Amino acid sequence: MRLFRVIVFGILALANLSVFILIGSGFNLFQCLICLLIAIPELIAFKKKKEIKHSKALFIFATLFAALIVGWFSCSIFGFGKMGVYSLKVKFAGHAGYTTSHFPQTVPENAKLIDMGLMPTIMQGDGNVHATFSCDDQTLSLLEKKASDKAMMTFTISQYLNGDISDEYYEMAKKILNEKFDFKDMEPSITINASDIIMAQHKKFNDHNGTPSDSELDDVMIYIIDSNFYWNHLRTDSVVVDRTNNRIEYIGQ
Repeated sequence: MRLFRVIVFGILALANLSVFILIGSGFNLFQCLICLLIAIPELIAFKKKKEIKHSKALFIFATLFAALIVGWFSCSIFGFGKMGVYSLKVKFAGHAGYTTSHFPQTVPENAKLIDMGLMPTIMQGDGNVHATFSCDDQTLSLLEKKASDKAMMTFTISQYLNGDISDEYYEMAKKILNEKFDFKDMEPSITINASDIIMAQHKKFNDHNGTPSDSELDDVMIYIIDSNFYWNHLRTDSVVVDRTNNRIEYIGQ
């Protein structure tokens, strides 16, 4: 009977470890450690031929009940970091409900993945998946062209930080917001969250009291692929291109 518990939790530990290796979900590594903390003492007790104090039926029931709880938590959606296989991480995020159709489905040729993560949605919090690549000028231009072709809105970092969004974009956002949520004349939120590139430029903007010259900001372009423009449950999918530092960042919500 002890060997039965060792096998069950050994399989769960291996499964969680595999998920951690493949997509970098730290919570699955934690689940793996829990399984090992259960399996190892049972293995030691099995080798020492220690008898089970309770009935075998209760032992099996407790084992299966605990395994179901661990298995349920192991299948839940938790965040991941850069570690893991990029293509699998993109598919995982897509299956979890985050928009990844505008992401490269594999690491582009002549590009390097420098950052990636998934922040799960918690209650009313805005979850997101993001990936940032560094690449040469030619690759950056090709990736930017793909983003531009899909974009519904395009503007520079200076326009974004100064709120200098065209009336055409503003009216488009307002129409989408009111149609999606059946509001009347609610003001849209043209906002991009979870962008490290934009946050870095925003810091420069604040350091200059909101009045930096364009030359003090990096050459950054923002492409909004899709958005509901609703400030309370914002879901904006975007691509941010930093031409100064040859980086491109994909964000899906």
